[in-house]
Amino acid sequence: MSSNDWLRTRAISWMISFLYFDKLVQIPILLQHELSGLSYKEIFESFMNVSSDEYPIIAGIRDFFIEEARHIQNGGVEFHYSDEWLGIYWPADEFVYIRLTAEKKIYIFYKEIDKLFTSFHNKTSQNYSLDIILEAISINHSLVSQPFISNDIVVHSKYNIIEYWKGICEGQSVALIKGNYSYNLMRSQRNYTDFSQWCKEVVWWGNKKGAYLYPILRNDDVSSSNLTTELAGHH
Repeated sequence: MSSNDWLRTRAISWMISFLYFDKLVQIPILLQHELSGLSYKEIFESFMNVSSDEYPIIAGIRDFFIEEARHIQNGGVEFHYSDEWLGIYWPADEFVYIRLTAEKKIYIFYKEIDKLFTSFHNKTSQNYSLDIILEAISINHSLVSQPFISNDIVVHSKYNIIEYWKGICEGQSVALIKGNYSYNLMRSQRNYTDFSQWCKEVVWWGNKKGAYLYPILRNDDVSSSNLTTELAGHH
């Protein structure tokens, strides 16, 4: 493998961790793959090939991963040190999540995700509704943990996206059905009023437990069986 190939491979590995395994964009990625027929390879490479003019946040993340890989290639350490955030070395994908949050760019990031997935729809056979993907992005955005947010909310959906996503993760066949669905998003259960504590307990401790996402429960389910914490083992 050439040095340039290694750089790109390491960078796209971080991109996949950030988008999919950290679950920041996992739901729409899964639906996009299932509904459009695009391969995961095509989807992830699209994030690596964005224009800096059209997608400044996503492109900035990609460029950061490439520079981190180059730093390793030149003899540097594998992790990114932050004196500001706990004074520890962070995996590159976790550092990006913290930085997006600290710089209040999460909303802009998801607007770019909307735009990119719309472009996927325009380039494919369009045998699926773009509304499904955009709704999946909105739900995923709402699920991602952020500090200084304590209010529980109700998320409405025209499709059973949560059950469909959960079914894919658990290897079960669940039909995607149009209807009226609502879910309780229980942000008060993971309320952080201190940024450093959020960095420690959500980003650092919670990465491998799926703690980046708030618990969510369908309104007509009186049990706790639909909590997203059940998906923590899907990495």
